[in-house]
Parts: sequence; structure tokens; C-alpha cells
Amino acid sequence: MHEDLSRDAYFAIAAEAKAKGLPFSGHVAAALTPLEVSAAGQRSIEHLEFVPDRCMAIFAGATPSGCSAEGLNALIASLAANGTWLDPTISSFRTFAPQQFPAIQAGFTQLVPLLRAHHIRFLTGTDLGTTGILPGESLHDELALLVAAGYTPAEVLRAATLSPAAFLGLTDSLGTIERGKIPDMVLLEADPLVDIKNARRIAFVFQRGSVVSTAPRSPAARSPAP
Repeated sequence: MHEDLSRDAYFAIAAEAKAKGLPFSGHVAAALTPLEVSAAGQRSIEHLEFVPDRCMAIFAGATPSGCSAEGLNALIASLAANGTWLDPTISSFRTFAPQQFPAIQAGFTQLVPLLRAHHIRFLTGTDLGTTGILPGESLHDELALLVAAGYTPAEVLRAATLSPAAFLGLTDSLGTIERGKIPDMVLLEADPLVDIKNARRIAFVFQRGSVVSTAPRSPAARSPAP
């Protein structure tokens, strides 16, 4: 779903998708609210568009009218009840809004306790394809930012592995390391549950069970984690 869709176009797409049994996801059209797209069955909401436009000022430390903690709690509870996933793409705002990024990160950090309390499912997206957002590097950046915002390393790693498989309906073949599943994985030199930055310390990359690359490692990377 695109931000510029009219209400009529959005609901027509949603109805056709439902009729054909197709999931749909994307942005919150400017003509709609996060609650409306969630109630319409949109599978996921991209970026921080789960926050109503009128409430975006909370990322600058303000509390606009109608954007109280109670109101946001009720909204997030509704998203959870509808099974709506979130894809915050926090790292992308370093490219889109570099000057506002510290305030955006701080505002998102304030919302994380609510998201966790309502068990909102989330994904580790990066908006890859946008100029300046690099494959691989942007994902590691997203992992670190999500942990800094209040998620645990385990929650963030799950959002990058098992959760995408669940979102796509592919848990029978992807998402965990188990017999019978496609063995695409990385072997790390240190435990990312201790420090999410250890996810960068890749020793080997496996594709379908075979080593396809070994990461170039500096002496610092080879040394034990402090």
C-alpha cells in the first residue's frame, strides 16, 4: 500500500486482496489512520506510520492534543488485537531525516515499552533500495538501534530470523536451524545474546548447508569479546 492512495482506492485494493486470499501490507495512506488500515486487515505497517500523523510531534518531545499515553496505549492494543505487524525501519531515518534522527530514536524508545507490553510483532526492515542504505550494514545498524530502544537481543534476533519466516508463512522451511529446513545461516565468533554487536562478527556464511564465504577478519575481530 502506498501513502498517496485515496480512501476509495485503498479499500478497493483491500477488498480485492481479501477476495483473492492475498495478504497486503505497506504504508498508511495519508487519507487513512493507522487504526483504519489495521482494521482493514493490512498485515504490516512500515516505518513509524503506526503513529497517527497528528501525534508525530511526540518524536520531538511534544504531546499534541489527542496523543496522550492512554490514547496511544489504546491504539497499540487495537493493533495487537488485529494482528498487525510493525516494521519500524529506525535506521532509515538516519538517511531520511538525519537532523531529526536523535529525537525520532528517543520518541520510538518511549513507545517500545507499550509495544512490548502488547506483544506487538515486529520485523527488522531497513528500507533497502533507498539511496544511502546499504545491504547488510543497514540490517546490523537496525539490530543495534532496536536493542538501544529497549528490545532484548533475543527479541531483535527473532525479528530478523523466525519472525520474517512466520510473516511469510515459511516456518516449515526457514526461520530456525532444524533438521529438514533450508540451512542458510551464519556462524558467529561471539554470542549476539550477550552483545548484539557480535552479530557483525561473522566467521562463515552458509547457503543450503555449504560454505559460500568466509568473512575477512581483522585482528580486532578475531580477538575475544571484552
